[in-house]
Amino acid sequence: TTLTKSEDGENYVFTMKESFSFKPQYSYSNLKLGGIPIGDYVIVYKKTPELDDLSVVADNINLFLGNRTGVTLKDGYLSSIESAEHKIVLGDISDSVTEEYYDTKPDVFDYTVKMVDGTVYVLGGSAWAIEYGAKNVLLSFISAQEDMSSSYSSSGSSYSYEIIPKDNVSNVRIMSNNVWANSTNQPAWSAIGEDCSAAHRSTYFAGLYMAVMPDVINLQESTELAPLIQKKLQSAGANYVLKALTPGTSLLYNADTVTLIESGFHNFTYGNNSGKGYTWGYFKLNSTGQHFLSLSTHLWYKSDSDHPGSSEMRERQTTEIVELADSLVEKYNCPMFVCGDLNTRVSTQAFKNLLNGDFENCYNLATVYRDTSAGRHKCGAEGFAKETSPGSYTSNGIDHILIRNKGESEIRVFTHTTPYFYIKLSDHYPLYVDVVLK
Repeated sequence: TTLTKSEDGENYVFTMKESFSFKPQYSYSNLKLGGIPIGDYVIVYKKTPELDDLSVVADNINLFLGNRTGVTLKDGYLSSIESAEHKIVLGDISDSVTEEYYDTKPDVFDYTVKMVDGTVYVLGGSAWAIEYGAKNVLLSFISAQEDMSSSYSSSGSSYSYEIIPKDNVSNVRIMSNNVWANSTNQPAWSAIGEDCSAAHRSTYFAGLYMAVMPDVINLQESTELAPLIQKKLQSAGANYVLKALTPGTSLLYNADTVTLIESGFHNFTYGNNSGKGYTWGYFKLNSTGQHFLSLSTHLWYKSDSDHPGSSEMRERQTTEIVELADSLVEKYNCPMFVCGDLNTRVSTQAFKNLLNGDFENCYNLATVYRDTSAGRHKCGAEGFAKETSPGSYTSNGIDHILIRNKGESEIRVFTHTTPYFYIKLSDHYPLYVDVVLK
């Protein structure tokens, strides 16, 4: 490339070669682990429900490696490539090294990376920790242009690090999460050595939010938990601010990425227990200056068989939300999201009230990926289930995100985040959308 000055001395001309190659900021094609070129290794793992789907972690590590070394590795279940001479082990494979590690019951965010007899072990309390640990350690060697020694060992934590970033196109992430309004540990949990108190669970909610980094989190059943979560987030350096105007529903927003300009709330005067109502906020996206509205709501929860007239109450409540949306969209003329535990399925009249009020279901709009699961599992005072509740989003989902006045904006992703450790936090999995706000 050359930079030349014009004859009049007023301008400069920048000339580039006709072709050039891109090299990442950190790259090291000759990386060796214990003296062996990394390309000679294979990534192995076992099917372990407690560590989620490690094949996805292997794919993500390979993408990371390929971008920085030009090398991608064969990977698969241990049973199919157990004879490989040089292995990178992800998680528990039931050998002496992994059994010793997992007997200590590591925290879900902790990881350890070490070489033992020529094998690289990447161990952690969750799939997130394993992926972060692998990337963090590999990057340290790649950026320093150094090799991993045959006696290498290090440990760390993935807590407070973003693990699931938005793609390069989306510019805002909106989440909805019912966090279960339980304050103290329950006897059934204590009996099995678990803790479901708000103080304990808040740490893991904060870790999850930092891993996903939504711009706005619309919370339900959050009267006690929201302040605890915000404190943990702030202590870890994540600049989340809490706006809680009505019991139960609240907004946590990342003040580094969005600015709250105005907000409001309403408690329903009927069909109300534990703070059924809504809190809304009018936000500016700091990166572009564009605006949007986000509303967190929680509707009446009982069925008609348990409490006659319940469906009608939810219908009245969604009608109220549409009436509010009419005024807010007219006033601000920007996209508006309604998020929350609506305690109603997409086939009901309560949900159709929102559609008839010019809202669109983000599930139907997603252009890149939509998660079809119902997004729930059993978690309550009696304990928790390890399995996700049966059924699909369209048949059994009651947590929703809708948008009105979408304009040219694009909903790219509609998905739940379901790390295994979440089964002990709430009966509702966090739901989020990635959006190109235009």
